[in-house]
Amino acid sequence: MAGIDIVHVPHKGPTQALTALATGEAQVGLQTPLSALSVSQSGRIRMLATTGTKRLAEFPDTPTVAEAGVAGYEFYVWYGVLAPAGTAAAIVLQLNRELGKVVRLPDVRDMLLKQGSEIVISSPTEFGNFLNREVAEWTRVIRDVGVRID
Repeated sequence: MAGIDIVHVPHKGPTQALTALATGEAQVGLQTPLSALSVSQSGRIRMLATTGTKRLAEFPDTPTVAEAGVAGYEFYVWYGVLAPAGTAAAIVLQLNRELGKVVRLPDVRDMLLKQGSEIVISSPTEFGNFLNREVAEWTRVIRDVGVRID
């Protein structure tokens, strides 16, 4: 979307990628806020932008990628809870209700927000629709960019 050419350099995990950034081995990286937080606070790396559609509460001075000049850019690391196909709808709804209660607990909510998470609690149908949109979008990206497995 930005029209830049970047070479992907794989690392074994976020710690190795952050070390590459902090030592100057890599010039740019994409990390979750939680993994980058301590290195950013130490001043060894600088957060340039967040990838969502709005600024994160824990990083109010860090613009979004769209605010930084790449209109329409949006990328999330997200987590969801899934059940095996064929699980009874009543069980899925009960799991959804109970997990929603846990995420709404003040200490859980505070912990997630401090890690740079944006909390979204949705219905099973809404989450299914979200998954379908994600699959369609990433299928398009893979096709347009020509991603292939070596």
